[in-house]
Amino acid sequence: MQDGATSHTSISTKEYLKKKCNVLKKWPPNSPDLNPIEHLWGIMDKKISDETPKTKNQLIKKCRQVWNNIEWEIIENLCNSMEKRLRLVIELKGECINGFLLI
Repeated sequence: MQDGATSHTSISTKEYLKKKCNVLKKWPPNSPDLNPIEHLWGIMDKKISDETPKTKNQLIKKCRQVWNNIEWEIIENLCNSMEKRLRLVIELKGECINGFLLI
């Protein structure tokens, strides 16, 4: 799945994928992100950026601390919300589901 990351949108990446990966030709342009890990990364990003680590080692330490302290209930809720996410995507005919409270 491609997102807006520079590594996904560079000309060389697009050309390579155009030649090697037929599935992307029919990928909807507004495909919602249904992957629960992306939401978990968002939670981690918020908690990590609250403190703004100043060095690489501080960042690594903070990432590990945040990861190890994520409540299991959050992970379960993200996984359990998949059915709602899928139903909403179908209901919206593939449109973006950002902004909908699904957990």
